[in-house]
Amino acid sequence: MGEEGVSRDQVERLNLLLQLGRILNSTLDHKEVRRRAIEAASQLMKAEVGSLLLIDEEKDQLHFEVALGEKEETIKTIPLRMGEGIAGWVASHGEPVIANAPEEDPRFFKGVNGKTGFKTKNVICVPVKAKGKVIGVLEAVNRFGGKGFDQEDLRLF
Repeated sequence: MGEEGVSRDQVERLNLLLQLGRILNSTLDHKEVRRRAIEAASQLMKAEVGSLLLIDEEKDQLHFEVALGEKEETIKTIPLRMGEGIAGWVASHGEPVIANAPEEDPRFFKGVNGKTGFKTKNVICVPVKAKGKVIGVLEAVNRFGGKGFDQEDLRLF
């Protein structure tokens, strides 16, 4: 039974990757492509919500370009300084982070949870690069099933 579950899981994730490829190659407008890509990536990570933050170099901060979930409009009004929070750290350092106990991580920024009432249980965050330069970060939050994110998730993300 265990082997079948893994195989089904792998097939499901491969199908989601194919779906993501189709989305990224579609002719939809950029905002819709970004939104659908984040939805597919969140599904791939089996996460409750996902977001894409882009760097605003002039202001030296990140802004939420896409933030899935019911609090999207509130979240989009919250900028993060470069280096602030896990997303800001990933943007500054260009390295991914898995935080399965974010409240215990000194990089964790409680401001978003405080303003939205959302509870972050675990998070995986990766840099988004273009031509070798970090332009933003992609994050998935609260993996379903009570299990944290792992190295396999990081590889796929």
